[in-house]
Amino acid sequence: MKTLLMALTIILSLSSYAQDEGLQSEALPAINFPDEVSIKAGDTKIIPLARFFFLDRITLEVKNGLFCGKDAVRISFDGFNSQNLVLEDSFSGWRNKIVVVGSNARNIEIYNNSNCKMKIRNITILPRRFGTRQGHGPVYFPSTEAAAQVSFLLESILFLDQLVGDSDRVQYLSPAKKVIGKAMAVLNTSPETSQAALKSIQEVVAFLKSAEPFLDKLSTIETTFEIGNEIQSVKVSLERMIR
Repeated sequence: MKTLLMALTIILSLSSYAQDEGLQSEALPAINFPDEVSIKAGDTKIIPLARFFFLDRITLEVKNGLFCGKDAVRISFDGFNSQNLVLEDSFSGWRNKIVVVGSNARNIEIYNNSNCKMKIRNITILPRRFGTRQGHGPVYFPSTEAAAQVSFLLESILFLDQLVGDSDRVQYLSPAKKVIGKAMAVLNTSPETSQAALKSIQEVVAFLKSAEPFLDKLSTIETTFEIGNEIQSVKVSLERMIR
C-alpha cells in the first residue's frame, strides 16, 4: 500500500479528534486523468483509484453530443453519493464542472443516462489523506510510517461505518475509533521508536487481533472484501514494527 509521508505534526487528542477546531487542512497532490473519453447513452465510465481516498472534490470538462439539447448524467462514488451533472446543449462546447464529494471512495462512476453520447476530459480528483464523512472533523496528515498505517485504518473504519450493520458498528467500529484515535494522538507527538509509540501500536494490533471475526466477515462480502484485505495488510505491517 502506497503511503504519503508529510512532515506536518498535529497535536491530536481524543477531544480534538471529534471536533474541527482550528486544525490546518491541506490537500494531497491532485490525481489527473487528462485523456478524452466518450460515453455512449446508457453506458457507464468507471474510474478506479489506486486505493480508498477521502475525496474533497472533482473537476472535469464535459461536452454534449452533436445536436443534443440540455440534459444530465449521474456521477457516483462506489455506488453512493449520486449527483446529477448537468450537460449544456451541444452548441455550448466544452464546459468546466466541479463536483463536491466529501466522502471516501475507491471508484468513480459516471453513468450517461441521457439520450446522447457525451465526452469527458481533464478529470482532476482532489483527495485528502484523511477526512471524516461529509467533511466533519479534522483533516489529518501522518508524519511517520506508523502514523500513516494507523491513519489508513481510521480512514477505513469511517468508510465501513457506512456499510456495516448496527451490531458490528457497536461491537467493532466504535471501539476501533477510540483505540485508533488514541494511537494517532501518540504517534504524532512521540518519536516512532519511543516506548509510548510502540505501546500504542501494540494496542492497535491487539484490537485488530480481537476483531478477526469481523475482518474475516469483511473478506466474504463483495462491497467490503478489498478494504478488509487492506486492513489485514496493515495489521501485518504494524506487527513487524513491534517485533
